[in-house]
Amino acid sequence: MLRSIASNFLTFLLVVLVLAAALIAWGQGKFAGQGPSLEATCLKVPRGGSIADLAEELQARGAISNAMIFRLGAEYTGRAPHVKAGSFLIQEGASMQDILAEVTGNGQSTCGVEVVYRIWVNGQEV
Repeated sequence: MLRSIASNFLTFLLVVLVLAAALIAWGQGKFAGQGPSLEATCLKVPRGGSIADLAEELQARGAISNAMIFRLGAEYTGRAPHVKAGSFLIQEGASMQDILAEVTGNGQSTCGVEVVYRIWVNGQEV
């Protein structure tokens, strides 16, 4: 009887481990695979923004397929606390991994730059 219980427990444990490994592999594939976005978009990250807010915004815009996978990937890679404020250009089809690298990278804005030209004609500003 004890042998049967131990055998059933080990079988159950093996099935759980295989399912967990399959779930992790699926999530890793989603995180590193091509994103669903069909066009490039400019993402504005506010100062003090969290990775959870960013994930929800990206999912609402259609740049990522699953906010939870994005958050878990950011936590797993250790980049979650390093989100930079600024405006970032997210290319079409960018993976979650690429997007995370963009918003946690060197912090330089890659889109949304406004340039103001002052034009003077005969001593008056136009």
